Amino acid sequence: MKIQKAKIEMIQAKKGMSCKQIANKANIDPRTLSVILRRGSCRPESLGRIAKALDVEPEDIMEV
Repeated sequence: MKIQKAKIEMIQAKKGMSCKQIANKANIDPRTLSVILRRGSCRPESLGRIAKALDVEPEDIMEV
């Protein structure tokens, strides 16, 4: 699934969270999160975990 890296970074900045904090809260390895953000895509399960960690709906960070 395609993700909006800029949107994730904006939410991250608003919440004052580091990538490591997001990864930990999403139960994803920080290196995996880094790859996801660089690549701009991930599996649906990862998208759900990242969205939950950021307290947003998956649609909010998904590229349509």
